[in-house]
Amino acid sequence: IKQEYYAMEGLLTGPGLALFAKTWNEGGDVSQWFIDGVPTIIADVDLTEVKEWTPIGTEERPWTGEFNGNGKKLINFTSSKPLFGICDNATIKNVVIDETSEFEYVGQFSDDLYLATLATEIRNNTVVESCTNNGKVSLDAISNADNKSIFVAGLVAKVDATSKLTRCSNIGAISVPSSCTITGSDTSCEIGGLVAHNLGIVEDGFNNGAIAAGAQALKSKVGGVVANNGEGAIVRNSQNAAAITFNTQKGAAGTYEAQVAGVIAFGRGEVYYNVNEG
Repeated sequence: IKQEYYAMEGLLTGPGLALFAKTWNEGGDVSQWFIDGVPTIIADVDLTEVKEWTPIGTEERPWTGEFNGNGKKLINFTSSKPLFGICDNATIKNVVIDETSEFEYVGQFSDDLYLATLATEIRNNTVVESCTNNGKVSLDAISNADNKSIFVAGLVAKVDATSKLTRCSNIGAISVPSSCTITGSDTSCEIGGLVAHNLGIVEDGFNNGAIAAGAQALKSKVGGVVANNGEGAIVRNSQNAAAITFNTQKGAAGTYEAQVAGVIAFGRGEVYYNVNEG
């Protein structure tokens, strides 16, 4: 009976994974889920029973260790939040989110809004390696406070200047329709197949998830690999093979500037050896 919830030496079940997240976030001991010193998924994990997911890692207690998905699938992962929240000096590898999963946010928001499948933000030398998302991502929200931004990604919403995403893929479709509205005179919408806002390195990435965007914001950036590539950031050896579309109306909220591209919508860093076939 205990094995159903406490996968001794490895993560085995949806409730077990949720308990792992809760234990870590509350400052508890998660060593019982380690294999060779690393929390490791040891079988496909069905999250049907997990009705409200809480990401691993918070601002107060970010995820700081290594995590090995072991190539096993996360199945029926339905959430408005990613697997990880904040990751700091961490290594996340071999995580696979399968096509039965869906990440959706519908409603209102009063702060900057982040929607991704793997992580909200990776920082301080965090490495995400060989991870794949096959699940759908959809956002249809309206801001109830002015001058906010939304960041939507197939894998990671934000990558800081010291962190890296390498050999990762997104296959899941991303949808942010024109009914999604952000009010104010300083608003932005960043949607990327792999990463929304990149200040670090994205390399050897692949996107084959169609992006259908149209959110009403002052500025919109929609890219097949990265939406916004900041100064000093690097995107290299990456490919987009999916259709990227943007269709909206200039309404009260206003979409006054839209940058849409197969690989990077807006870039000030280093960009080389990338291919768009979408």
